[in-house]
Amino acid sequence: MTKPLILSPAGSYEALVAAVNAGADEVYFGLPEFNARYNAKNFTDEELFEKLKETDYGLCVFHANNDVVDHQVVNMEFEGGITASFTMNCFNEGGRYIRLFGTKGEIFADMQSSSIRLYTFADKMSRDVPVNIHEESILGGHGGGDQGIVRELYDYLSGSYTGYRAADIDTSVKNHFIGFAAEKARHSDTVVDMDAFMKELGFDNTYC
Repeated sequence: MTKPLILSPAGSYEALVAAVNAGADEVYFGLPEFNARYNAKNFTDEELFEKLKETDYGLCVFHANNDVVDHQVVNMEFEGGITASFTMNCFNEGGRYIRLFGTKGEIFADMQSSSIRLYTFADKMSRDVPVNIHEESILGGHGGGDQGIVRELYDYLSGSYTGYRAADIDTSVKNHFIGFAAEKARHSDTVVDMDAFMKELGFDNTYC
């Protein structure tokens, strides 16, 4: 089995030193206006370049062993012949979109829009369904998702959770397997069968 790499966040210089001394293989941290840890101390541009000189992490990205994908298209087939295509590209102006096609119409949603567009084939009409718009950046808590998870946890701990909004841990783990399978397909240039893939990891590809 390949030894997993230890990846550690470093929200400050002290945290960076601690991660290096603890044997982290890789660290990640942000700048004041570009980071995923808004409340962390983070680094200035000058501190960033200085720390890259002082540690073993200051490698050119094109010569390092970091192979994180920067653009990708994943085609998936689910039960009943349902297909899905997921496209990710970091070289764009930003935004997340979803388009659902059914036998009676289609739905289009944009994270930056205040409505969801519904089009029905029978009457060839488009309708806009209003929704609450959230800041899509880290300041908006992943489009309001972070706040939603906290509210779900509060409802669960207080005994008022109705159990239909948030996925349970079993479903969440199995959903992540799709991403892991996509990575395997990318590296091996093959089609990955989810049943076999999950069985290799000791899981059954079933939902109850």
